Amino acid sequence: MSDIQEIISYIESLYEEMDIPKKIGSKLNLIKDILNNDSEISIKKSQCLSELDDLHENHQIDANLRCQLWDIVTCLEQL
Repeated sequence: MSDIQEIISYIESLYEEMDIPKKIGSKLNLIKDILNNDSEISIKKSQCLSELDDLHENHQIDANLRCQLWDIVTCLEQL
């Protein structure tokens, strides 16, 4: 995954594959909105990484979902 549309598709696939808690789902929707806006890529990247960092501080996240979130972080860092 190296471009924004692939990351958005990956996030959408998480909804299909997993039972996403409401709080995490709202953060993922916010990340999708950020990625879809017209800002510069560096701004999008920074904002998304900040939102994902907030999620990683939640210790109640399922281990499998946490790994999926780290995948998104990795992809964002490669942009």
